[in-house]
Amino acid sequence: MTDNAELKTLRHKRGALKAQLTIFYKHLQNLDINNLTETEKENLRMRKVKIEPLYETFNEVQANIELMYTEEDDNMTQENIERESTLHKRWCRLRHVVLLL
Repeated sequence: MTDNAELKTLRHKRGALKAQLTIFYKHLQNLDINNLTETEKENLRMRKVKIEPLYETFNEVQANIELMYTEEDDNMTQENIERESTLHKRWCRLRHVVLLL
């Protein structure tokens, strides 16, 4: 696979992973954390287990994408920092919520 084709595949995979993580985060935002039923709490715990490998895979794919960048792609680096920061904050929020259950 050429570098361009591989980069395109990695970006597509990253987008799909980000979409799955974002869907879950939006679900988390809509919950009233202080008034969860036991079923909702268990659902969150189970979702966390399911989301963990997605988050790890996202980080691996992102690292592979970054390895393919050259110094000429500095603007992409800033986008990556912002993307990773946003996802990291969301991941921390999930872990915090689950720990409170």
